[in-house]
Parts: sequence; C-alpha cells; structure tokens
Amino acid sequence: MAKLSDLPSELLEQVLLYLPQSAYCSLSRVSKVLYAIITPHLYRDITILARSSNHVPRIDRLFFNILGDPKLGKHVRSLRVGVSTHSPWCEARRCMPTDTKAQHRLCVEKAVRFIETWQPVVHADDFLDGLETYDYGVYAALLFLLVLPTLQRIDISEIGDETLRPLKYVLDNIRTEESAGNVRLLARLESIKEVTYSFDHGMATPYHRTGTDDLWNSLILRSIETLELSARNDSPSHTRHTRPVFRFPRFRPFQPSSQLAFLTSLVIRCTVNVADTLHGMLPETPQLRSLICEAFCDMSRDSLESETAAPVQPWIFLEQWNAEFNTVKSTLETLVLSVELSDGGCTFFRQPDLKPHVSGRLDLRGFDRLHTLEVPVPFLTDDAFLWIGSDTNFSPYAPPNLRHLTLRTDMTDAQWVYPWDTSIKEKGPSFQESKEEARVKDQARMDLTCVFQIALALIDQLPDLRSFSVWQPPDPSLDMFGYQLEDLRTSCKNKSITARVIYPMLLRWKSPVHWNLAREVTLFDAQFPDSGSVARMFRGERRGIPLGLGSQYHLGEFKKNHVRRHR
Repeated sequence: MAKLSDLPSELLEQVLLYLPQSAYCSLSRVSKVLYAIITPHLYRDITILARSSNHVPRIDRLFFNILGDPKLGKHVRSLRVGVSTHSPWCEARRCMPTDTKAQHRLCVEKAVRFIETWQPVVHADDFLDGLETYDYGVYAALLFLLVLPTLQRIDISEIGDETLRPLKYVLDNIRTEESAGNVRLLARLESIKEVTYSFDHGMATPYHRTGTDDLWNSLILRSIETLELSARNDSPSHTRHTRPVFRFPRFRPFQPSSQLAFLTSLVIRCTVNVADTLHGMLPETPQLRSLICEAFCDMSRDSLESETAAPVQPWIFLEQWNAEFNTVKSTLETLVLSVELSDGGCTFFRQPDLKPHVSGRLDLRGFDRLHTLEVPVPFLTDDAFLWIGSDTNFSPYAPPNLRHLTLRTDMTDAQWVYPWDTSIKEKGPSFQESKEEARVKDQARMDLTCVFQIALALIDQLPDLRSFSVWQPPDPSLDMFGYQLEDLRTSCKNKSITARVIYPMLLRWKSPVHWNLAREVTLFDAQFPDSGSVARMFRGERRGIPLGLGSQYHLGEFKKNHVRRHR
C-alpha cells in the first residue's frame, strides 16, 4: 500500500480535503516529510474555540508558532476564535492550564518584546499579566497583530463575558489611536472578506444566543464582503412608526460602527428582532446584493407580549419589513426569508398560534434587480392563515425581473410535525394528546394542500420564471403525493420552467448532524427536458443560499429525545 508521502501532490490534496483538523495534527507528527506536506493544511483553516470553562484550547502555542516562524502565517486562510455559544457565562477570564516547560518561558519573553513594539495599541502591563496567567483572550487578541497576509475569513463567537475583552480593546485602539502602526494593521485586516459573528455552523443542538453584542461595535472591517451574524435575542423591538414598546431588557441598537461599503451578502441567523437589525444595518450597505433573514423566537424564553398596557406591533410586521428592504431595492438580487415561532417547552401539536404575530404581505414592486426569492407561502398571500379563499395574486407585488422562486413551508402546521416517540412516557400518550396530535396532522395536510394550489397559481401568474422550487415539510410522512408532484412537473413543463422539490434531511435521516443537509430533486429541467428526475445532495448551502433555516425547534426535540429515531 502506497504511503501518503509517495502519492502525487494532486491526489494527496484530494485525500487531505476529507480529513478534520485533528487528523492533520496527528499526521504532522509522523515524520518530517509528512510535516512539510501537512503544514499548509494544518494552518489553513484554524478553529481554536473555547467550548467550556473546563476546556480552553492552547491558543498560546498557535501564537508562539507563528511568532517564531512567520512563514506559517502565510498559510492561514480562516480563523475561528472565541467562546462557544453553548458555553455557560463565566464571570472570570478563561485561562489555559499552566505550562512549566522552559521553552514556554523563552516564548513568553519573545512575546513580551513583540508586545512592546505595538504600544499604544496594546497596554503592556495588562497584556503582560495575561501572558503570565495564560489568558485565552489575550492570546486571541495578539493573533490579530501577527502578519497573516492570506487571512480571508474570521469567525468570532462571544457570549458577553470577559473572555474576549482584550480583543475588543485592541480593535478599539486600532480604530482610535493615530499612528503609522495602526495604518499597517488596518491594511493587513483589509485582506478579510468574510466575517461570521456569534453563529455556530457545527451545532447539533438548538442555538441559544446569550450575552451581549459588545464586540460587534468594535469590528471596523470596511473591506468585508460577506457577513453572517446572530443579533442577540433578548432585545426589545421598536419601530419608527409608533412609540417604542419594550419587550426585552438591556437593549442597544445592533448596527455597524462604520459603513460596510463593500458588503454584498448579509445573513441574519436565529434573530428575534430582525426588523431592528435591518434598520440598523441596511442603510450602511450601499452594495448589498444578497439578504438572508432567519426570524426565530422561542416563546418559552422570549415573550412577545408588551410589558405595558400600550399596544404592541405584530412580531412579523411586513409593512415595516418592506420599508427596510426598500433601503436596498436598487441593488438587492437575492432575498431569502424564514420564520420560526415555536415554544420549546411543548410538543409539536401544542405550538403557539402564529396569526396574531403576523401582519401584512410582502411587497417587492420596484425591486428591478431582484431575481431570486425564497419565502414562506403566507408572505405571498393576504393572510397569515392558509386557506382556499386566500388572495394568491402575487403578480402585482412581485419584482419585475423575478426568475427563481422557492416556496417554504414555514408558518404552516406542517412546520412542526415530527415522529413523536411516545415510549418516553411511562403510560403512553393520553387520549387528549392523541386527539390533539391527530388534529394537527390533519391541519398540516390541509395546509400543504393549500401550498400546492398556491404553487400552481403562482406558476400561471409568473410566466417569466426560469425555475420554481417547493420545500417539502420536515416530516416525510407529509410529503406531497405523487400526483401532486406530477401536476407540478407538468405545469412547469408547459411554461418551460425548471421544477424542483427540496427535502430537508434532518427528520428523514433522524440525526441532528444533518440539520443543514437537503436533497434536491429536479422534476423537470428546462435546459435538458429529456433528462428525467435528477437528485442532488447539498450540505450547508444550496445554490448560494444557506441551508438549515427554520430547524431550531426540531433540534431541541432531538436533544430532549422526543423524536422517534427507529420505527
């Protein structure tokens, strides 16, 4: 059997793509030859996240390695630092275990000389103390002072404790201190094009955002082109149309510290106050082309009721959303909206009624450059309830150059249904529970019938479409019937429109690790009409659109073992 070091470089490159970072570390210790081969991959995508108070990674060794050999910094393409969003809030700084080796003392002395060259960007005494106490945050801040010429992506995760305070301090000083060194630092940071702020792509449990957004206000990277973030959930919602009605404590506007002049793609994940976040950010994005918003509220944690007697706006107030979208109507090309209002403390047949919390309809007239739209079906009608008499005439409100339309099953009863594992109940489900479960499943099937009818109506209303896609419900037992898929295929074929259906795999493969996995089936391809049905799998992203939207409730049910994994 051939050794890894004997493989052609092209083949070895493909093999290494399938290995996790931990495997790179192991291989690099096998031999000097493998170390030389593995090093560029080992330092390419670095994840050094503190996942708990008891597990703080050795970020100091990463810093010392690059400080001692600057050539290693040329391999760093992405950097992920901070505290896992699932980690508990910690009053004290997170520190690494003590290293008593003599070599570590020599590295610290070298780091001291490095710090002295960057005053007043860093305050020597504070950072020297951090070096001595193995402070995770101090070493994370120092990483941003190193020469990393190929760094393109950073992923910063904070929960509002003191861990990343040194990084905030450094970023603030870079922005405010006047010196030639700061100019050099800013020039280095301009290589960063993608930023993810406080969102965990590797989650297999429901996302729970805590803490504050302090660090966000210190990010001064005008060069970024792609931004993905989760705004803190426990903030109040306010509007420009009525006087503020405070729902959540400790509110501060979530907005950038400077104009994001080059930002072209914005993804807002798992955020309650979407309208406020849009209001703070969209005016600062003159070149925005893609906008993805995931509105998420767990009513077991976040109340949507007013704390005063004053009237409160609906949570999804589409008139306000339309006004915010108008800020970028001249540049926006892709718009994706997802809605998930759930109660994590209840089973799927006892979820809250969404209708009181939604008002208005989506109005995209005048969005001349918008060609791709993915939204819940009720956004295209005149009523949050799906029913046969709903006004489905979306054409007067549609963007004139819409080419790709995708319908989501959000905001229907089908959004919640999952195979309920009743074995966890000692006496099984009660009669009342069985009755409620059957009622919700029947209503879910009715909702999907309405989705199907609305889909056919939209195909007739929008003849200029190039592709039309429909998400299937999370639970495979509610999939569209075969004759419905055939009618959908025939309607699209008659209009020369590509027809697709998309299956989320979370409940189909019954594992939370598949929360952002989807199977796309092309029923009819207008470019290849004789190709028949073609299936493809997508993970993380499908045709430039993030996957896993609207999956938080089901991730929570997996965590509580409510989902039946085996028949």
